[in-house]
Amino acid sequence: MKLKGLLLATAVCFLPTMPVFAQEESGYLVKLKPTAAVTIEHEDGYVLDQMEYMPQYCRVASMEDVETYIGMENVESIEPRRKLELFDMPNDPYYDAQWGYTAMQTEYARLAGITGKGVKVAVIDSGIYADHEEFTDADIDAGRNFARVSETDHTVNADDVTDYIGHGTAVTSVIAASTDNELGGCGIAPDVTIIPMRCFSLTEAYDDWAAEAIYAAVNEYDCDIINMSFGEGRPSTVFTEAVEYAYEQGVIMVAAVGNYGSSTELYPAAFDEVIGVGAVGAKKEWCDFSQYNESVFITAPGDLMVTAEKTASDAYRTNRDGTSFSSPCIAAVAALALQADDALTPEAFCDLLKETAEDLGDSGYDVYYGYGLIDIEQVLKKLGVTLEDVTAKKKGSNTKISGFIEGYGAGEATQDALAGFDETERMIAFSFQKLTADKIGVVDVQEVFEKDYTSFAKIRLFWVQEDGQMSPADTPKQIEIQ
Repeated sequence: MKLKGLLLATAVCFLPTMPVFAQEESGYLVKLKPTAAVTIEHEDGYVLDQMEYMPQYCRVASMEDVETYIGMENVESIEPRRKLELFDMPNDPYYDAQWGYTAMQTEYARLAGITGKGVKVAVIDSGIYADHEEFTDADIDAGRNFARVSETDHTVNADDVTDYIGHGTAVTSVIAASTDNELGGCGIAPDVTIIPMRCFSLTEAYDDWAAEAIYAAVNEYDCDIINMSFGEGRPSTVFTEAVEYAYEQGVIMVAAVGNYGSSTELYPAAFDEVIGVGAVGAKKEWCDFSQYNESVFITAPGDLMVTAEKTASDAYRTNRDGTSFSSPCIAAVAALALQADDALTPEAFCDLLKETAEDLGDSGYDVYYGYGLIDIEQVLKKLGVTLEDVTAKKKGSNTKISGFIEGYGAGEATQDALAGFDETERMIAFSFQKLTADKIGVVDVQEVFEKDYTSFAKIRLFWVQEDGQMSPADTPKQIEIQ
C-alpha cells in the first residue's frame, strides 16, 4: 500500500468552492498518565468526560478545567479537539443514470452472484434513514451513536443513529441499496451487513467521536471494512491510534480524499493504513473538486451519483457529487472481494487494486487518479471468480444465451450480430434492464435504454450448453452493436 500522511476533518462533501482547508478546533483532548488518579464526578457537579473506548483520554473545554479537575501532574499530553467535515458537494428506475456502475464493471459481480454477503461494513458518518425503501431488503444493524448533544451536554443516546443530515443515508445507499426490486438504483454490494456509526450531530463532529466509533466497529461489531467519507487536516493522537489499531486487527479502511480540488492532504485518507479514494466523472476524467496528492490511492465514480435521500422513504437524488460517494464504491468492492476470498488482508486488497485498476492519466501511478479507476470485473477475475459459476437457466431442451452490456449503446442488435444463435430461444441480461425475447437478434437496444445514446455498446455473450457448462470456444464473445 502506498504510504500516506496523517490528517482528519470530517468532510462529507457539502462543500462550496473553497481554495484551502481550514480546520476548526474546540476544547482539548487530555491523555492521562498511567499513574494518574483523577476524580470523575466532582462536588460542584462537574463530570469528567472520559472516553468510553479509550479511557486514558478525557475531553475538556478549557485549560482552566484541566488544572481544576485533572491537575497537570496527572497529564501526559494535551492537544486541541479537531472538528471533522463531510465530503459532500452541494448542490432500479434510476439504474440507467448510474453511469458509474458500468464504468466500474459492476454487472460482472451481479451475474457471478457476488453481493458482499457475510461481510460487515461500518459506515462512520451522520447515521442512516433506515426506513427508506432502498433499505427494505438490506441487512442493517442497529449500530451506535457517538455524537454528543452539545459541548455542555455530554448526553449520548447510543441507540439514536437517525440521520438528521442525509449524508450517511446517501453513502450507505451507494454500498447497499437493494437490487432488482424495481425501486431507485442499485447498491454495489447489496447483501453486506451495514453497521451505521453516527458521529455527526446537526452542528458538529470531532475526530475523537470517530476514534471511538472505530474501536466499536472492531471490538464490538467485528467489522471487516470501515468507510469514512469525511476528513480533517490534522488528526489528533487519539484518532491516529484508533486507525493504527484497526489496521493491526486486519480491518480494511477506506476514506474520501476531500473536495477542495487542492494538493492538501486530508485525514483519514492520508494515513498509510487507509485507502484514499479520489473522484472521476462519466468520461473517466478527474473531477476538479477531488484532491490531488499522494493520499489518492485509487479513483471511483464521484460525479452525478444516484443516492437515497432522508427526506422521504422514496426520495432520491441523481446529481450527488463528491469524493464522499467515491469512497463507498471502494468499500463495497472490498466487500465483494472478501466474499470471494475471506482471507484477504488489507495489504493484499491494496495489491489487488494496484494490479487490476484501469490506468488513467499519466502512465502508472499519479496523484490525480492514484493507480487508476476501480475495475470490479478484473478484481473478481483475479480472485478466481468467473461467470462459469453462474447457474444456467434452461427451459426444456432449449439453450439460452446470457450476457451484459458494457458502456453506453444505441441502435439495433441485428440478426447478423447474433449469427449462429438464431435457431434457439435466447435471453440476454442487460446492465440497465433485463429482457427476454424469442428473437433477441431483432431487439431494439434504443427501446431498452429509452434514451438517445450516441456511442456503441458491447454485449458479452455466453453460450450455455445443454449440460449447463460453458463452451470455452464462446467464452466470451464480444459483439459491437452499431
